[in-house]
Amino acid sequence: MKGYEPSNWRALSRVDQIVSFSEDDIFIDFGSGKGRIVYLAARYPFKKIIGVEISEHFHEIAKANIANSRSRLKCRDIELINQNAADYMPEDPFSIAYFFNPFVNTIFEKVIENIKLSFLSNPRKLWIVYKKPIMADYLDTCEWLTHVHTNRNTAFYRSVHPDGSLIT
Repeated sequence: MKGYEPSNWRALSRVDQIVSFSEDDIFIDFGSGKGRIVYLAARYPFKKIIGVEISEHFHEIAKANIANSRSRLKCRDIELINQNAADYMPEDPFSIAYFFNPFVNTIFEKVIENIKLSFLSNPRKLWIVYKKPIMADYLDTCEWLTHVHTNRNTAFYRSVHPDGSLIT
C-alpha cells in the first residue's frame, strides 16, 4: 500500500477555475481517504457528493470528519462508500470524477472502464480531474475522453460524443 497523502486545501478552488461547478453536478472522489476532498466539495452546492475508499480505517475517519462538519456544508447529500473502487459501479449520472493518484495500473484501468460504462449508458458532460496523473498516458488512449488542460500537476479530461464533439 502506498502512503497516504491528502489533497491540498486549495485543490478544488483550483479545479473550479477549469470546471464550472453547478448545483446539478454529482461529484465522486475515487480514493477518498479521510474525506478532505469530500469535505471541500461539500462546501460547494453540488447535487450530491460520493466518496469511495477501500480502507475501512480511512472510511471511518471520513465519516466522522463529515459528521462533525455537516452544519457548515452547502451540499447535504453526501455518500461515503467503503469499497474497492475497481468494484464500484456508479449508479448516479455523475459529472465530475476526482482522483489524487489513489491507485494505478489494473485498478485504475478498471475504474476508468466502469466510468466509461456509466458514460455510455447515459452520455453526458463528464469531467475527470486527475491530480498527480501518472496514468495520464492511459487516459490519453481513451477514445471517449479528450485532454483539455494540465495545470499544477492536475490533468483535466472531458467526455466526447462519438462524433468527436464535446458534450455540453
